[in-house]
Amino acid sequence: MSYEMIATLMFSSMMLMLLTGQRVFGAIGFIAVVSALLLWGDKGGYDIGFAAAMKLMKWYPLLTLPMFIFMG
Repeated sequence: MSYEMIATLMFSSMMLMLLTGQRVFGAIGFIAVVSALLLWGDKGGYDIGFAAAMKLMKWYPLLTLPMFIFMG
């Protein structure tokens, strides 16, 4: 499958999800996960979401967020 076809399918499916009333972050995340699973299959598609979540959890400024909430 060519890159142009993949980009067209991703864009059209994202527009379809947005026009049906889905939230932006949900549409982008869903299309990204489905595309990763279709393109890479079992080799690495499953690990992408987990790696992104772990990277966010280890982000230093995010560690201070609970204290600001408790102090507020």
